[in-house]
Amino acid sequence: GDLRAIAEMVPQMDRLDIVDITDSSLCGDEAIDCLLKALFGKVTLKLLRLTGCRGTGRMSIGRITSLLGDGLPTLKKLDLGGVRIASSLLLPLCEAVEKHLTLRSLSIADCGLGHDP
Repeated sequence: GDLRAIAEMVPQMDRLDIVDITDSSLCGDEAIDCLLKALFGKVTLKLLRLTGCRGTGRMSIGRITSLLGDGLPTLKKLDLGGVRIASSLLLPLCEAVEKHLTLRSLSIADCGLGHDP
C-alpha cells in the first residue's frame, strides 16, 4: 500500500524531520512496520506520530522499541495515542523511553494499557 511506497522513498531523503501518519486506520501492522524499519538511522527525525493508527500491532510496537534503542537518536516527540499496546510489550517500551537521550514527549492516551490481543 501507500506506506510501503513511502518506506521505499525514505532512504533517498537527506532530511526527514516529521513522520505523521495520523489516523491511517486502514494500514495494517506489516505496512506500518515496513515504514518504521525504513526510519532506522534517520538522525534528523524529531517527531513520530502514529495517533489513531489502529493497525499498529505487536510487530510495530516492537520496532518502535528497537528504534528508541539506537535507531532514532534525535527523536523528541513520540505520539502513540489510540494505539493498543499489549501488556508484554509495555515494559520494554517504557525501558526504551527511559533510556532515550532526547525524547521529551510521549503521548499514549487511549492506548489500552495492559491490553492483550
